[in-house]
Amino acid sequence: MACFQKRSGSWRAIIKRKGYPTQTRTFDLKGQAETWAKQIENEMDRGVFVSRVEAECTTLAELLDRYENEITPQKRGAAMERSHLKEEALAKTTTTPQARASRYRPCDRVLAFLNAL
Repeated sequence: MACFQKRSGSWRAIIKRKGYPTQTRTFDLKGQAETWAKQIENEMDRGVFVSRVEAECTTLAELLDRYENEITPQKRGAAMERSHLKEEALAKTTTTPQARASRYRPCDRVLAFLNAL
């Protein structure tokens, strides 16, 4: 059973279930917290719950680094793909948003990898 706490104008939902890690999340509205808690508890009841803590804390840069280290070496065009990923990293350090946007070209393989996570 979930419990809800009002803290500094927002609502915290806390779910504690035996055999599962404690799940907490903060929302602006109590209704949002209740909906989220019902969804998580439903997944736990059906046995399909997967903790999302790591995914919620992972940045895009970390995902791209992981992709470069785990997926890219398995490809025939690994050197070219590393070059493209380095261009992406360089584009992030460019000072103007327009320059970053013009250099950003997401690769279908990168998007497929992100969707698979």
